[in-house]
Amino acid sequence: MGDTYERIIENKEVNATMSKLTILADLNAVLPQQGSIASDKEVYLFLVKPNEELDDEGDSWEGSLKRIIRVVERKSRAIEQRLDKKTDALQASIEDMSKKEIVGNRLMRAHIDQSVRGQSEKVRNDVKERISKMESRIDDVLVAINELRR
Repeated sequence: MGDTYERIIENKEVNATMSKLTILADLNAVLPQQGSIASDKEVYLFLVKPNEELDDEGDSWEGSLKRIIRVVERKSRAIEQRLDKKTDALQASIEDMSKKEIVGNRLMRAHIDQSVRGQSEKVRNDVKERISKMESRIDDVLVAINELRR
């Protein structure tokens, strides 16, 4: 019942205009026609069509509140779908970047391992060289000590 009352209130101005036009049509027969319309070329008819969306499946008995609810629901579904698409794209981008980062980390780890092996080999060789020098010096010192004892 509320929807019917609401429809009547919404159409109040249209009904008032229609009543006025009916009265004018009745008076048209009484009023003189002289000079009022020069020719058919000067008569224009203007129609106003309501702006309805293509998928607006509401009928004339439906109230504006239900129409508003339906439009809001349709728009919220559209926004939700767009948000889902953007979320999926962002998730794919994050996954792609994480894969690239994993590959980069593997390459960096391999480079670091190779550098550490090279440096440890250099240090090992340097230590061996110094040990052999120290051993030869110790041998020289021992030889000198043995000569002094004799």
